[in-house]
Amino acid sequence: MFDPIDIVSSQLDLLILDRSNSRISRYDTQLNLIYSISLLINHEALFPTLMSLDSRGRNYIYSPDTHEIYRTESNSDRLRRFIDLNTYPFAENCVASMRFGQNDGIAILFDCTNELHLLSRTGQLERRFKVDIKKPNIILPFIQTWLILNRNGDIQFLEENPFVLPMKGSVIKDALIDEDFLHVLTEDELIIFDINVYQ
Repeated sequence: MFDPIDIVSSQLDLLILDRSNSRISRYDTQLNLIYSISLLINHEALFPTLMSLDSRGRNYIYSPDTHEIYRTESNSDRLRRFIDLNTYPFAENCVASMRFGQNDGIAILFDCTNELHLLSRTGQLERRFKVDIKKPNIILPFIQTWLILNRNGDIQFLEENPFVLPMKGSVIKDALIDEDFLHVLTEDELIIFDINVYQ
């Protein structure tokens, strides 16, 4: 059974996180399989829920079962423990989103505590921020800051006042930033917002 739970693009390739088969598969632009990485730690399968890539092309996955973040080297199938969130203060087991920003800093969004944790590229906790929107579930890097969204269209730039996108009742499934534009995917359509209008 194929259970794609997260998709990330890298150059012209697609990386798909398959939770039920515990693997990451890489496909080219024609959707030809390039390779698959089995997600095993100590010969035990992981069933992660999130995946992200840093600027060096390393895969990072989050497993709620272990509450840890794992990393592979670029184009490698070796999986290593990177961050044990069980040892972090205030790191609840409710990671909603994980992204890399400038200098490969890591942002981890916790939806149950409405917090954003910023970590260095080595995984050291640098700062924690309270998020003002309810049930945040998407974090996106934007220039020198971060953009936080929830499914209803509530949106907030880090340390700014929140506002609401005109979603007309649609629910946000996913989002990405391309230059100054926020692309929001709903069940019915792709909506593009000029972010500079809201800053």
